Amino acid sequence: MTNLKEEIYLIYKKVRTIKNPDIKQKVVFNRYGWIHLSFDSRGHRRSSRDRRLRLNLFRYAHEVVRNSKCIIKETEGRIKSKRGKERSVKYYEIASICNGGKNHITVTIRKIENGNSHFWSIRRTSTKTKKALKKEGLL
Repeated sequence: MTNLKEEIYLIYKKVRTIKNPDIKQKVVFNRYGWIHLSFDSRGHRRSSRDRRLRLNLFRYAHEVVRNSKCIIKETEGRIKSKRGKERSVKYYEIASICNGGKNHITVTIRKIENGNSHFWSIRRTSTKTKKALKKEGLL
């Protein structure tokens, strides 16, 4: 697991920023996304199986951000900082097919107030979402 984490961290540091055509902004790969790969929103460590899956999927994150054709889901909310200040936040979910059609991957991009959009999370695309995207001709 440590070798995998070190290998993916080197890839993560190389990516830095990628222009996304859907949200028409650069997506920054910063420490928030890296931490979220190993810990959930409440700060609890993810299971080793979940961490391994996310780290392996991350190999294709830059491809998903660069080649996605639409925003699947856009969510707005509020988050509280460690200092207690509430801030508005927007989440964008984008999906794409990678690795020659073998992997359907969804990437979540987060934007806090007027700041930069940054990579937040990665997961496999659900079957329900895949069917909807195929029906629309987007996958």
